[in-house]
Amino acid sequence: MNFKCPTCGCNELEEVVTGVRVVTAIESVAKEGYVYYHEDPERHGGESTYYQCSNCGEELRWDHDSVVSSGEELFDWLTENNMIEVPTE
Repeated sequence: MNFKCPTCGCNELEEVVTGVRVVTAIESVAKEGYVYYHEDPERHGGESTYYQCSNCGEELRWDHDSVVSSGEELFDWLTENNMIEVPTE
């Protein structure tokens, strides 16, 4: 994948998920209140809401009223915008 934000040119894409329960083991807590986590969090449930540029927050859209909101749509959007190579058989 070669994502490039159409707005700012950033190469990092992120998924915005709602209604998710996140569980993370805590390793320690600093006096100042900073919490140190042991591992990457486990994600339970949730629903992908949309995808956005991690730098400027620009949402990937099909048009003014419709955001890219599933993995299948993300693949199609990236393909249509020449940001992913589809293997030929």
